[in-house]
Amino acid sequence: MVVARSLLFAPREPIPSHRWPRLRGARPQRERRCHTHRLELSSARAVAPGGFMAAQKRPGFRLKGLEVHVKIGELEIDAHGDDAAGLPQLRGIVADQVAKAIRPVTQGVVQGLLPGVDVTPAAPVPTPASATTVDVEKRRRSPRPRAANSPADGSALSWKPNSNPSLGWSNGKKALWLIYFHSKENGGTESAPKGLTIPVVVATYNKHFPHAKPIKSSHVYRDLNKYAAANPALVTPDRNVNPPVWYVTPAGVAVVEEMLKAAGASATSAA
Repeated sequence: MVVARSLLFAPREPIPSHRWPRLRGARPQRERRCHTHRLELSSARAVAPGGFMAAQKRPGFRLKGLEVHVKIGELEIDAHGDDAAGLPQLRGIVADQVAKAIRPVTQGVVQGLLPGVDVTPAAPVPTPASATTVDVEKRRRSPRPRAANSPADGSALSWKPNSNPSLGWSNGKKALWLIYFHSKENGGTESAPKGLTIPVVVATYNKHFPHAKPIKSSHVYRDLNKYAAANPALVTPDRNVNPPVWYVTPAGVAVVEEMLKAAGASATSAA
């Protein structure tokens, strides 16, 4: 809303000559007519248009016969002498320039603030999609396919190897021995071996060889990972399925055969 106030000061009477100050160079005070026009603005700051240089102490600029002061929330125009006659016409021009200079970015702050000024509200800034707060559900991991011989409970196989393990073997060597015989006795070849998962290895061994010191999953997992990191690797895991399927490599086959010779066990296949 525009609030305009016009202050008209009555002209002062000239000082009689007999009352002039007794100072050298003193002159009688000239008659001065001052018209002050104020436009109170609700904006926070006004910038003088046209590139005029503002005063250092009081922000504003001077035109010919006019003195324009811009304050925070107030616009003041002083006209002296005959220049005051064109003040009403100048008011609309200055108001238009000031309105353009102080137009805010937010919508509707100066809507209808100045009379006769077409103030178009700024278009709302679109919010980027990345900044929009959206409740996104946690991404669920797609389950990997399970191995054919690895049910979740790690049930034991009905198959039993045609050999016996040694009591002195570690958990890893017993698992390596069982995987080797499973591939050999179930149609596995060197190029296409048969593999087993650790839960099935543990369940099958503990079912058929309870007298040969049962094995633990944590120890088997630890030892098989060491064998896979050896050079050359004794086993290789297929981690594309869950749980991973472990296969004996040619180097692992040679190690199992040496284990059987050292233990004096027979490695004959089932008829």
